Amino acid sequence: ETVRRDTCPAVAKMLERSIRTLFESKDLSQVKQYMVRQWEKILKNRVNLQDFVFAKEVRLGTYSPKASVVPPAAIVAAKAMANDPRAEPKHAERIPYVVVHGEPGARLVDMVVSPETFLRNAGVLRLHGLYYITKQIIPALERCFSLLGGDVRCWFSH
Repeated sequence: ETVRRDTCPAVAKMLERSIRTLFESKDLSQVKQYMVRQWEKILKNRVNLQDFVFAKEVRLGTYSPKASVVPPAAIVAAKAMANDPRAEPKHAERIPYVVVHGEPGARLVDMVVSPETFLRNAGVLRLHGLYYITKQIIPALERCFSLLGGDVRCWFSH
C-alpha cells in the first residue's frame, strides 16, 4: 500500500505514519487522533503541495474518441499541448496533476490542473481536500485498518 504509484505521496506518508503509530503505541485511538489532525490540516489547506501531486502515465492516441471520459493526466497533457504544441508527452510519460475545487457537481476531469497552473493561480485555486480524503486516503487506510476493526470512514464523519 505504501509503495503504490497510482496515488499521491500524502496517502503513503499518512498510511506509514499511522501504521508506525499503531505498532509503537498498540492503541488504535492514537491512530485515530493522528488521522483527525491530518484531515484538519488538509481541509484547512495547510499542506505541502508536493504531497498531493499525482503522476500518472499518459498514452495519447490510444484513448477511444467515443470514450466519455479520458484519464485526468491526459486532460492535463492536452491543456499543456493547447498552450504549447511542443509539450506533447512521450508515450507512457508520467504527467503530474493536482485536484482542485470546482463547480458543484463538476466531474473529476474538470477539476485537474498541472502543479504549475496551481502555483500560478494559488490565490484562486485550492486543493480539493475532501476528494483527497474520501477518495484517496480513506480507502487506503480502510484496506489496512478494517482488518483490526477500525472504521476509518466513521472516524472522518465524526
